[in-house]
Amino acid sequence: FWDRNQYNIEKEQKIKVSTINNYCKKKRIYPDYLKIDTQGSEFEILKGSNDFHPLLINTEISFEEVYENQKKFFNIYEFLFKRDYTILSLPINSYRTRLNKKEFSKGIPLHGTCLFTLNPYTNNGKKKILQNKEKFVSLMLIFGHSDFIEICKEIIDEKKFSELIVNFKKFPVGKKISKKLSKKEWLGL
Repeated sequence: FWDRNQYNIEKEQKIKVSTINNYCKKKRIYPDYLKIDTQGSEFEILKGSNDFHPLLINTEISFEEVYENQKKFFNIYEFLFKRDYTILSLPINSYRTRLNKKEFSKGIPLHGTCLFTLNPYTNNGKKKILQNKEKFVSLMLIFGHSDFIEICKEIIDEKKFSELIVNFKKFPVGKKISKKLSKKEWLGL
């Protein structure tokens, strides 16, 4: 934490932890979407997920050390890039200046949430997207990234894409999203 001296540790407790790999294998689940916001341990959690590739990873990132020994954005980016992921969006939630770490202000970026997806321009990324086209398109639409589907059209044929959109619009979440998007936006035109 910033200004660690203002906190007193009253009690320490050891807890048993596992990796995402172990948990998913034990439960026989393989998530398509992974959300991580664990106050500075995101990198370690991602390292424990090497056996599977979610289509979308939403993780908190920091550009400055907010938590003791935490890995920063560039460590997470490099790790996921090597696993065939690319950045889909990177909104920054807050800023702090180096001179005054107690107050938020427009200065250097402090932290935010980064959305990563499989990279359609790598062999492994393309392969995994093709194996999960329907889920991939659904996630892109749910998260408002129909523009990224347009980029991926070379690997998702247009006829199949149109069928996925029509089917997606039948579900409650699809109906809600379709009210916000024009037909051109749905079709990526």
